[in-house]
Amino acid sequence: LEAYARLGDATREIIERTMPGFFERFEAVTRELAGNRPVECVTAAGRSYCPATVRHLPVGCEIPVHCGRFFMETAGYRELMGHLDPSSQLSWFVPMQVPEEGGELLVYDLQWGSAEVPQRGPMYDPMAIEQFPVVEMFPPAGSMLLFDGGRWFHKVSAVQGDRDRWT
Repeated sequence: LEAYARLGDATREIIERTMPGFFERFEAVTRELAGNRPVECVTAAGRSYCPATVRHLPVGCEIPVHCGRFFMETAGYRELMGHLDPSSQLSWFVPMQVPEEGGELLVYDLQWGSAEVPQRGPMYDPMAIEQFPVVEMFPPAGSMLLFDGGRWFHKVSAVQGDRDRWT
């Protein structure tokens, strides 16, 4: 967690330097969506968590099926559990560079905790989840996509062409 916190601080500095005012704008947007209630980054055990990750997805790579609530049940999140509401974890991303093809966000019609979630031993079965109806989203560079990634299973399809995906 100490290494994660240091990486989060470095990430915040890079984002603030390359996109001045980004976090203020992000907080304003999410505060408005929250009915003007206060919105702030979680601080736990003396660590401030960065609300962003710069993600580079090279050509040929994808992000497999997952759901934010799954991670909430792992040891790395124990420190946070008393500081947030795990029933409503919003996920967001801002495409900075979109690939020529692929790289879509695929959100499946399947919620974490549903009796319909196909299991493979103690884990969910990603290949079976990919058989559920899906909504494909491909927002253009510079837009912000906000969705309930904590509750709905989702993935990012394989990046194709000559341009990597940066979010």
